[in-house]
Amino acid sequence: MTKTLTLITMSQGNPQALRRTFESYAPYCQQIVYGDVLLFDEDREAVRAMQKDFPLHIVDFPFNFIFKHGFSAILNALAARTGTDYVTYANCSEIIDLNFPVQLGLLDDAAFNCFFFRHAVEQHRWVRTYNRQELCWS
Repeated sequence: MTKTLTLITMSQGNPQALRRTFESYAPYCQQIVYGDVLLFDEDREAVRAMQKDFPLHIVDFPFNFIFKHGFSAILNALAARTGTDYVTYANCSEIIDLNFPVQLGLLDDAAFNCFFFRHAVEQHRWVRTYNRQELCWS
């Protein structure tokens, strides 16, 4: 199977949770583009060490980038740096768990799957995989 998908994500901490996200998505992704908006050097070093384990490209941003430019701006900046047209976005700590709907006895469409899932408390669906040549965050 040729991987033609890139994961984009960012975080302001918690490299252990970020590793679990990378582990979950890596089998499906050609590349992981990570937005570094970290405050602590120890966290930055931990994430940079993950480059030996994952196809990880790190993009440095100032810590206050999101506050100045907005959340969609950082996602669009990350998508612009991918090597594929198809990208998917995941929050730090979100994982793909193929058995999750079965474990809960849920039979509806991809319940809580990060590619396409229903929000736990709101009546909408998140679709996070898209062609970056056709769509952008706003």
